[in-house]
Amino acid sequence: MISDGLLDPQNKYIVMRYDRSSGRGGDVCVLIKKCHSVVRVTMANTYADLEIVVFDILDVIPAVRFLSYTVPHIMTRMLKIMCIYLLTASLLILMKAIVVIVGDINLPRITKLRL
Repeated sequence: MISDGLLDPQNKYIVMRYDRSSGRGGDVCVLIKKCHSVVRVTMANTYADLEIVVFDILDVIPAVRFLSYTVPHIMTRMLKIMCIYLLTASLLILMKAIVVIVGDINLPRITKLRL
């Protein structure tokens, strides 16, 4: 595991992370400039299988909620998609703010996204 000090040796950022208990691979790490007012959001147990960091930036109008995640390889494709869909839907319903979602759902067989 990489320490916060190695990620931010000059101490200019707020480090928010989700480290895997196995200590191998994956993890989610977000660095936010300390000039921003942020609060970490605790997610419900419904999303316990997702490795996720959620936080709100409060010093902008409207507020911005960031969701950064990775989904472990062991989850099936459909379960991954369902978890992300439910998570996104619940955030959009509950928040009257901008929601930014960044993540890795580990779907290696997808070669082209068709919208």
